[in-house]
Amino acid sequence: MELLTGVPLPSSTSAITFDTPVMFMGSCFAGEIGYRMVSGKLPVMVNPHGTLFNPFSVA
Repeated sequence: MELLTGVPLPSSTSAITFDTPVMFMGSCFAGEIGYRMVSGKLPVMVNPHGTLFNPFSVA
């Protein structure tokens, strides 16, 4: 019995490397993950407008 459905995904043409700048926006989860990356000296920006819970504010 197969309990998982396999979904074939094409390879991405762009890859995120350790030098790629990334911005995390959204809730406290985005902040926690972003701050972990900051502590690892990665080029990230975390919640520049503060914690946002409304999806329209993020968009």
